[in-house]
Amino acid sequence: MELYKFRDERLKKFTDFLLSIRPIKMSALEGVFRKSLLHLRQKEIDQAYRVNILDVLIETLFSASSTMAFRSCRRLISFFKEEEYSKEEAENRRAPNFPVGEVTLKDCSFAWCKRDQKVDSPGLDGVNLLVESGSLVGVVGTVGSGKSSLLSAIVGDMRHLSGSVSLNGSIAVVSQAPQILNMTVRDNITFGRKFEDLHYSKVVEACQLSRDINRMAAGDLTEAGDKGEMLSGGQKQRVALARAVYSRSDIYLLDDPTSSQDARVAQNIMRRVLGHDGILGNKTRILVTNNSRLPLKPNQWVLMHKKRGITFRDLKDLKNHPCAPVELFEKPTSKHLPERTSSVNVGIALKTLLRSEIGTGDIFKLDNPCCRHRILRLCLEFELGGTLTLRRGHANRLGAFFYRKYINVITGIRVRFNVSHLLDSAHSRRELIAHRFGY
Repeated sequence: MELYKFRDERLKKFTDFLLSIRPIKMSALEGVFRKSLLHLRQKEIDQAYRVNILDVLIETLFSASSTMAFRSCRRLISFFKEEEYSKEEAENRRAPNFPVGEVTLKDCSFAWCKRDQKVDSPGLDGVNLLVESGSLVGVVGTVGSGKSSLLSAIVGDMRHLSGSVSLNGSIAVVSQAPQILNMTVRDNITFGRKFEDLHYSKVVEACQLSRDINRMAAGDLTEAGDKGEMLSGGQKQRVALARAVYSRSDIYLLDDPTSSQDARVAQNIMRRVLGHDGILGNKTRILVTNNSRLPLKPNQWVLMHKKRGITFRDLKDLKNHPCAPVELFEKPTSKHLPERTSSVNVGIALKTLLRSEIGTGDIFKLDNPCCRHRILRLCLEFELGGTLTLRRGHANRLGAFFYRKYINVITGIRVRFNVSHLLDSAHSRRELIAHRFGY
């Protein structure tokens, strides 16, 4: 519309100029009218330039739409060519008295390929597994032995080559890489299900998320960000675990759900979620782990070796098997802290640790903030029985229990240091007096 407005204004002025051409020539006003007409013409050209750009873009859309439609058709064709999963067929093959939550694999082979592709080497070959309803199964093995593939095969992500798979009930999966969407923490846990306050609170408390949610500015209504960028690795793993627990499924497939947690949080999750007295105590749980020292006792162990599964009823039988991974039963290679035997030996043991960690020259420099920070970390490591990485900003979040231990230890060291310092000073003064007066 602006283009036609400038064009009409220019034509009107140009018409008036032609009608009055004689007096304009006699008055020598050609330059004034010429500048006025050129100014209007420039406005018209600028507006016409914008209109032409829009016309080019609009004309391009017609050809681009057909190209996009062709690409969309190719995506649809590739989707329709994918292998279909017939849930009705699987349900019809199940025995009528098959228990809910039971999983059975008989001489099964699976591969990571599509139906129309040739199988060079199966990912799992000749797997036999019987998981009773409500039992806990620990899956162990070396790297690349097929632990995660076993869970994927049960879910149906792998191509089934041979054998029979029987299961009854809904499945919840906690993978190694948690899938966190750009929603609130609560929405990531409920995941479209109806919000139940009591059940939600129990799940959050058992999955060790209560303290993290209380520290967030908006609580569980805090946005998790794209791919959970606002959460730490451990928090994302706990949110994914809470989502699975909240779903009330019958079968739980857990791929090392505590790999990003510290020792104490991992033990609490194992005991309160996966333990026999936990929230999932009566559910079927298949747990992939690299730690044989679990605070719970699985009903059976499955050792994955050379794409096959070997079942053991007891951990001792697994340990005696020649194919069992040695690192599964080794003690942690991190700095080993002495055991706490009595209250008298605590100060001596901590003092030994402080000397080995800080050194004899700096052990009593309590006025140094860096030294105090390292002493506090060692005290907490001794109390927790493991290695601890403590940041300065996190010191304000520690409970009174740790500070009491820290003060008790530091006070004992300082008293012993003051006594020894006074004795050394008295001995030095006595030697000085004896030297001066010839005693």
